[in-house]
Amino acid sequence: MSKGGHFLAEQPQKKNKPWVVAVAVILAVVLLLGALGAWFVVSKMNKINRAQRGDNQLSADDIGKYLVEDTTPTTEETTEPTTEATTAPTEETKPNYGKLGKIVNFLLIGQDARPGEDSKNSDTVLLVSVNKETRKITMISFLRDSYVVIPKVYDTYGNPHSGQTKLTLAYAMGYKWGGDLGAMEIMDQVIERNFGAVVDYNVEINLDAFDAIINAVGYITADLDEDEAAYMNEKFKDYPDRNFQVGENRLDGWAAEEYARMRHSSAADNDYKRTARQRTVVSQVLERVKGMNVMQINALVDELLDKVLTDMTNSDITTCITELLPLLPEMTMDSLQCPNADMGLYGEMVDLFKDGSPEQSIQRFTESKAKAIITAITEDD
Repeated sequence: MSKGGHFLAEQPQKKNKPWVVAVAVILAVVLLLGALGAWFVVSKMNKINRAQRGDNQLSADDIGKYLVEDTTPTTEETTEPTTEATTAPTEETKPNYGKLGKIVNFLLIGQDARPGEDSKNSDTVLLVSVNKETRKITMISFLRDSYVVIPKVYDTYGNPHSGQTKLTLAYAMGYKWGGDLGAMEIMDQVIERNFGAVVDYNVEINLDAFDAIINAVGYITADLDEDEAAYMNEKFKDYPDRNFQVGENRLDGWAAEEYARMRHSSAADNDYKRTARQRTVVSQVLERVKGMNVMQINALVDELLDKVLTDMTNSDITTCITELLPLLPEMTMDSLQCPNADMGLYGEMVDLFKDGSPEQSIQRFTESKAKAIITAITEDD
């Protein structure tokens, strides 16, 4: 795929994985938070790719590549119906939040597959929770090495399997099980089972989108430390017109992509800092999109529509536009990494599938702590 920032006339083909979280967030703002306005007609919405159910190709051998199976019989949790009388708020005092309710949750996936490949890992997983009451958008970025429970998935013979795996592999396993729609459904189950958030809508973005969105809004700025500046200069050593300094730097699409993907600028760098950089990019681009006029948004949408895959219907999108557009100028933003230290986070290296391959990094956390924090943001009590 040819990459191009608007500061360079020509750039080389790159074979690395250029996905970062900012693409998903900005497209969510444009497509899901109503930036298109009333003139976003059916002819435009029909350009969006819709997730389809695929045939189950998840063999028993595949299960061993994706899942550390739990051989302990599972018991279904049941909740006894309450017999206590409850008094519902009167119509005069109960706010009307429309069809979407008070809180709506969008799961945004950046997947790393290329044309012709039959596997999709989730290189980026981001939950965007929009609270109508507080007028707040909260971006929750999930570490892709999070060690999560897969509640249940079926192989080609109809046999159920459950166990644990890295979050990034859950999407790939779902894709094998049921195509694009299957990948979204499995990931939704994983997010709810492990973190408590119920996903309302899913959006997947392809690999072409990042440079386009950054260049469309102009640029973002990044405050680089010494290690980050050295890393960026090494990445662009063949381009003498690209020089990065300690302090504030203006980045176009290609440079912003490398900045947001960075996690080895020093021995102390890691995926936690990577997700923080991604949220820095997200915040800036979101603010720029909010300030666009109708013509600028129209051009942006035409550029990006065919790079979107979603399980949303035209009716779903129209509802989001209608109910969220009026609130967009008032929206503030917050973000957090999940899991984090408050969720009992710790990492370790393990031979995940007991196959003698190099040990893999996994991030363990305390499920109850994660659910308490995430559901307070994403669920309407």
